[in-house]
Amino acid sequence: MSRHRDKRAAVVLGLLLVLAFVFGQVRRADADRHATAGAPPSGGLVAEGAASVIHD
Repeated sequence: MSRHRDKRAAVVLGLLLVLAFVFGQVRRADADRHATAGAPPSGGLVAEGAASVIHD
């Protein structure tokens, strides 16, 4: 019986950790979106990478 309870506690703890991670990622993405709301649109990662190579 104790082993079953320990297993359930481990699963619940794992789910809480996953939810905390997902919530943190959503908050970070939302903050990034708000920070770049006034910035002009960029051409994406490839264009930014090419621009940095050309600039160097």
